[in-house]
Amino acid sequence: LCLQNPGDQPVEAEMRFHLESGEVLWEDVYLNPRSRTTFYANAMTPYQEGMAFSIHASGDIVVERPIYFSYRGKWTGGHVSTGYAPGEDR
Repeated sequence: LCLQNPGDQPVEAEMRFHLESGEVLWEDVYLNPRSRTTFYANAMTPYQEGMAFSIHASGDIVVERPIYFSYRGKWTGGHVSTGYAPGEDR
């Protein structure tokens, strides 16, 4: 996951990982002004199962979900999806 803070003020964000089991894990992060930070989602969850995520931030940020893969050593590729997380009161 890539989180970008294009603003002039720091932003606090909470990343929520919604697992297939129904469990929700979260990680609080701090985003410096005018910065972009990458987080490896697989390293942030102890399970190898499907998940969805949501981001909640104290200010406006841009969120990107890039996925890269190598399938059985024969096919490589990737795709990306972007989103916008408007700031909210925390």
